[in-house]
Amino acid sequence: MATATRVKANLFTVPSSSSDKVYTVTKEDGKWKCTFQDDSDRTRPCPAWMYTGKNRECKHIRAVLALIGGNGKAHKEPAPKPEDDHVDAPLWKEDATPYPVELLETVDMAKAIKLLKTGSYILQEKDDGYRIQIHVDPKNKQVTAFNRKGEERTNRLTKSIIKDLLHIDRQLFLDGELLGVEDEKTFRAFDLLELDRKTIASNPYALRCSILAPIVSGLNHVSLTPTWASGQLGALTQLYDLRCEGAVLKLATAPYKKGRNGQHKKVKFWKMGSFIVMEVAPHGKDSIRLGLLDNKKLKDVGRCSAIGKVKAKVGDIVEVKYLYATKDDRVYQAELKELRDDVDRKDCTTKKQLIYKKGI
Repeated sequence: MATATRVKANLFTVPSSSSDKVYTVTKEDGKWKCTFQDDSDRTRPCPAWMYTGKNRECKHIRAVLALIGGNGKAHKEPAPKPEDDHVDAPLWKEDATPYPVELLETVDMAKAIKLLKTGSYILQEKDDGYRIQIHVDPKNKQVTAFNRKGEERTNRLTKSIIKDLLHIDRQLFLDGELLGVEDEKTFRAFDLLELDRKTIASNPYALRCSILAPIVSGLNHVSLTPTWASGQLGALTQLYDLRCEGAVLKLATAPYKKGRNGQHKKVKFWKMGSFIVMEVAPHGKDSIRLGLLDNKKLKDVGRCSAIGKVKAKVGDIVEVKYLYATKDDRVYQAELKELRDDVDRKDCTTKKQLIYKKGI
């Protein structure tokens, strides 16, 4: 029988046993429904569900019923908890992480939308911070942090963050991002790998996230990364409109795996702008210095590589892809795309061409 995975209440995913399709099983008005996304990203009813009659169960619905028990009527789900086969947390040194970081695979917006439509992913805001893992040992009143290389970096944490973590009063191993600077730092957690001296890294991400959420709620300097288990397409649009850096798609059924393994995805919200070439090959490097008009004066707003790109000269207008602009009008992660002969110089202004980072 196919194996079902709970994404949230009354929403399940069931992978096909004969293809790469993923079926979505939902319960609406007391009736089960089974659908999938076709190659054109249209929602289609499961053929087996249609054939057996909409009031009966296909094998995917039966897999869900097997997961939750009985016929699904008035079934009360217990509070989320790790699987019973979890093991004691691994022994590890205080100067090295036992969980090498899991990395994200980059996809474009079209692919991200297609994946979200399958119902198999949880959406999160992509934070632009410092990746850090934190071990919390309240018994010994000790907090230890590691960077993405697995090196000990507890000095990156503020007293306020440490106080919040110890206030939880449970042994934890968290993964997340540090945001802000100096004493204004906050920690956004997006994964929970150990709880009460048991490793839960092999559990599905959806379960780990659901356990993590109430643990870090109500704290001043520690929180859960903004997360959506439903309404992801609307949330994706909202994140873009808020000028966030991007979004992360977490596969709900995935266990924790080190490295770039293809389970989780990220999409960056790139912006396009027209810039004036101020200098070619500054300091002898194969790059271009970009400028924009600010109060009718040409202002340096950053550089981009010209390696393998179109040849531009001073005064040309070029199309540039960038992630966002900083508070001091500098473009971040700029990439030269093409020459523009259809854009007027007067339109190359900071006001018209720059889209700033969230919060600016």
